[in-house]
Amino acid sequence: MSQKDVNLPFKFTSDITFTVPSLQRYPTDIFKWIKKNANPRMLIKLMQVCKYFCYQKFPYLVTYSFDGFEEDIFNYSIKSGYINKRMKYPCNKSLWITRVLTLKTFPSILPKFIESMIICDATYIHLERIHVSFSDFKILTASRSVEILHCYGNTMICDDSGNIASLENILECLPKLERLVL
Repeated sequence: MSQKDVNLPFKFTSDITFTVPSLQRYPTDIFKWIKKNANPRMLIKLMQVCKYFCYQKFPYLVTYSFDGFEEDIFNYSIKSGYINKRMKYPCNKSLWITRVLTLKTFPSILPKFIESMIICDATYIHLERIHVSFSDFKILTASRSVEILHCYGNTMICDDSGNIASLENILECLPKLERLVL
């Protein structure tokens, strides 16, 4: 085996560089396809297992808490107990909420948030004076990890026809629910 066969560097995109050892000569199209089609959770696992999937700049903003209470600005914290940071909509990274989600007052917050959110693993959701469609509610609770749901101040979760969603339908989306405040 010659010296040039030992390591062959190649680029997938401008921010990722891979080096393929000589024993693992997989077609580059396979790596590209896996990276392109993997969901964010799978990408995390791929990065932990294989260095070829690591990013130089991580494409997601992983937050501990997200507070959307102004029209075009939101606060977020990366870890519990740390100082909140402010950011304007739309943010240049997809949001990954890990613990706390708070949405208040402004009706345009929810569509902007859902548009920029990639994963919502929130265990605590606080909704205040906001109307939520049932399809948006399903997106917010898709991880099925919500333990506490607070709906204050005329918050309504409505089905597709505009009627208030039944409590049974709401509870079906919340299998780990421990506390519900309406």
